[in-house]
Amino acid sequence: MIEHDDARLIGRSGPQQRLNQAAEASTRGRRSAVLVSGEAGIGKTSLIRAVLDSSAADTTVIGWGTCWHGECAPGFWPWMKVFDDLVRAVGTDTALSAAGQDRDALALLIRDLGPGSTSIDDSDRNRLLLLDAAVRWLERLAADQHVVIVLDDLQWADASTLDLLDYLIAAPARAQMLVIGAYRHDELDPDDRTRLATLQSRADHIHLEGLAPDDVAELVEAICGPQAAQSLSLDFHRRTGGHPLFVSELARLSEVGIDDQLPSAVTGAVVRRLTTVPMESRRVLDAASVLGNRLLPDVLGSVLDEPPAMIVRHLGPAIATGLVRATASDQFWFTHDLYRETLYGELDIADRVHLHGRVGEALQSRSERGVGVTSSDLARHF
Repeated sequence: MIEHDDARLIGRSGPQQRLNQAAEASTRGRRSAVLVSGEAGIGKTSLIRAVLDSSAADTTVIGWGTCWHGECAPGFWPWMKVFDDLVRAVGTDTALSAAGQDRDALALLIRDLGPGSTSIDDSDRNRLLLLDAAVRWLERLAADQHVVIVLDDLQWADASTLDLLDYLIAAPARAQMLVIGAYRHDELDPDDRTRLATLQSRADHIHLEGLAPDDVAELVEAICGPQAAQSLSLDFHRRTGGHPLFVSELARLSEVGIDDQLPSAVTGAVVRRLTTVPMESRRVLDAASVLGNRLLPDVLGSVLDEPPAMIVRHLGPAIATGLVRATASDQFWFTHDLYRETLYGELDIADRVHLHGRVGEALQSRSERGVGVTSSDLARHF
């Protein structure tokens, strides 16, 4: 968690206030649902934990489940972890009492209720009955205490997990319940993006962006001291877009005198995302890392001997994985300059020399067409 000395999250006062308001409303018998989105390391989990640490009352019970990235997890896995936490908090006797006649069905999801006599199958009727039983159990618990449910990493959620979340949020009953879901918006597949969009229509949505320059300076000062913050924070903000984890990693490297190494959190994010893009997109990204932080389709097309429209098409998978962002004015930028630096660092010397030459020729041709190109850009590549 990125914290200051007073345990206050840096640069998240607005999102923290909104989540606090939802938590307060849920204690008054109004079930609240909040979805928190943002890329990996942007501070979603830190925000949620900070709010729960500051707002949870003595009668609050918290269930926290994290989705598993892989195919080995059973259906409803994060919900099973949530239910485990809640049973430990309220006790087995209370959990059994709340289950009532639904005990056998709920035992499929809540292991502390004992063995169930039925099994989960794919029939719509039995699935709906199970969802209804789970929601009734949660509402009975929330009648006597404040219940908080957190589902983290929903970008990896299976269909059953999203089904129960959807059913719970849509149910009309009032309860002392706060439901929080967190996910990486740039790692959703198309189907999950549609499902999460539906959930957003029924919940408050908090999207976390990078920190502002002043907040980056405060974060660097907390790690390295005021002198370093004054000299480094603007450069760190430019390179990271204010991404708090990346800023923290750069600051810690700088603090020990390492200024020419990229943080493993950055290189790991790039490597993970590159595995999902096709070779044609990787070729464009390699050339773009030489060009600069802004990706110019006409220049990249000249470098790779492809029409600009095809370059834009190749950028699609890179945009989907969060390596590149597209603006409303049809401009393309690396999401973080650190991503470009990582890609550039992966090129061998021969490829760098070749690409610098090709980019220089393309920029010179651009200049001859009357499009502004600085002499320093040409000199850097030639």
